Amino acid sequence: MKWQGVLPFVAKLVGSDSEFIGYLVHLGIAAIIGLIFGLIYGPAQTLGVALRSGTLYGIIWWVLGPQILVPLWLGFPLPATPAAWIQNAFSASMVWSLIGHILYGVISSLLGQILQGVVGGLFLGLKERARA
Repeated sequence: MKWQGVLPFVAKLVGSDSEFIGYLVHLGIAAIIGLIFGLIYGPAQTLGVALRSGTLYGIIWWVLGPQILVPLWLGFPLPATPAAWIQNAFSASMVWSLIGHILYGVISSLLGQILQGVVGGLFLGLKERARA
């Protein structure tokens, strides 16, 4: 995001032009949508399910975030035609955004699986110790 100069644009969501503020805003948004993912999704049965779900979640937020919610929040019009939408969605910066959102979704899903296993294991150990 820094490489593309997007952080000051993200900072505009809270009325700033600072790259650092943009970074903090983006981290906050990422934390919130990661929490939502964990609450909605829960534990996966297989690694494949986790990877597919994370990929889909990343794509959903790639559409919702930079293509719909951010422009609306900042008062920009959405593309008027499907052709304009496709042209915007597959511009160079948006393709990098898509890659980033997919990586975010996959990493969130995998980390969620790891954390649920670790936390679940801790609680399982506590339950077994309580019975003993």
